[in-house]
Amino acid sequence: MLKYLFLVLKGILFGASNLIPGGSGGTTLVVCGIYEDTLNSITTLKSNFKKSLIFLLFLLIGTVIGVISGSLLIKKVLLVSIPFMTYCMFAGFIIGTLPNLISPYIKKIKVQYVIGFIISLAAVIGLLFLGFKINNNTINFGDKLQFKDYALLFLCGFIGIFAMIVPGVSGILIFLIFGYYGIFLDAINNIYHIHSFVDAFLVCLPVGLGMVAGIIPASILMKFLMKKFPTGTYFCIFGFVIGSVICLFLSYFHEYNNPKTLHLILGIIELIIFAVISFVISSLADKKKNNIKPKENIDNDIKDEISKEEIE
Repeated sequence: MLKYLFLVLKGILFGASNLIPGGSGGTTLVVCGIYEDTLNSITTLKSNFKKSLIFLLFLLIGTVIGVISGSLLIKKVLLVSIPFMTYCMFAGFIIGTLPNLISPYIKKIKVQYVIGFIISLAAVIGLLFLGFKINNNTINFGDKLQFKDYALLFLCGFIGIFAMIVPGVSGILIFLIFGYYGIFLDAINNIYHIHSFVDAFLVCLPVGLGMVAGIIPASILMKFLMKKFPTGTYFCIFGFVIGSVICLFLSYFHEYNNPKTLHLILGIIELIIFAVISFVISSLADKKKNNIKPKENIDNDIKDEISKEEIE
């Protein structure tokens, strides 16, 4: 029973980290030592139903607790009192993952990798401006949602679950990009209140459906890409992450006024501090991954892929 308690605690960390733009649920799973177990439980749910279901159930319980408690802190405290510093914290989390994210795959840069990087970088920034165009007006919790809002919330859940599975990538950024980050946090904070349950449920339902629709194909696809094309996949992820930093600050200046001088200085200091913290966490994640799969096997995967490309 103790192992299930620890699994719930790890789920709490996973849930809270997924609410931070720049925080990576995948990295949290790796640091906690349950990344492979989670992917395997999802992909073998049909063939190993009982064991997989029990694992995922306890992880889900912790995740729900982490999401609810984390949303209260972010929405009710951080984004209200210190929005710029909060965005700098988010950016620090992203920047700190970059060295460990790309270092194993930067040994040999090829044209197709650079093209993949540029395309993914342009795609995430393009999505941001598409989100600005779609949602010219700020959507507040309690406003009547239109069909396109439900469709985009579903899309946020569907794309977000792909990103949440990848270590070093933040799934919640898609909500920020399309302008649904604030209303999603509000919905989580209000879903357990009787008078606001319906409004909150109508926001969370399409997100949940999108995640359910995407979780199995996301797990299968990411396992395939990272096994067959690790270098190219991570260059695309690298472009997404760099674009995420740009999107964070573009989103801030789109939604808020210019920060006060003191907040600007403190925000830059905070960005550096959280970048260091994130770097340490992602370094621990890399060590955990190497324990799961020996480093020489990882290097061989990369060498094999490069050899195949050279032959082609």
